Amino acid sequence: MDLPESIILDLFAGCGALGLESISRGAEKAYLVDSSSKAMKIIKQNIAKTRTEESIIVLQDDYLKALEKLKRNNIQFDFVFLDPPYKTDYAVKATEFIMDNGLVKDTGKIIIETDIEEDVLEKLKNISTVDIYDVKKYGRVTLIFIRRKG
Repeated sequence: MDLPESIILDLFAGCGALGLESISRGAEKAYLVDSSSKAMKIIKQNIAKTRTEESIIVLQDDYLKALEKLKRNNIQFDFVFLDPPYKTDYAVKATEFIMDNGLVKDTGKIIIETDIEEDVLEKLKNISTVDIYDVKKYGRVTLIFIRRKG
């Protein structure tokens, strides 16, 4: 992935590793979102350790509320990482919201991590704006790579 000067969204950020790694690889800005106060504490500690405060924006909120805020601020992303709690439909709902509301640039990409590959793929195929251009399986985890159809 070509990250220099990219704007990244790490939804369901957990410890923030994907966003922090993106910054270390040249991304301009990373938005880290998680609803857990425990995750937020770890994210803030990791940001302080890596001295990336100026490049990272942290949002502690429900993922849909956070997406609404990002939409209101007209922010568009080059890359969106979705690693929601397994056995949920959050990845599909988030992808649909992101695509329907222009949160990913025309050339942007969404990467979903899931352990319910068939279910997620089936639901993603029903979103008219989604092009699933790659699927990679690593043990019980699957990465689904999406871009805007067009």
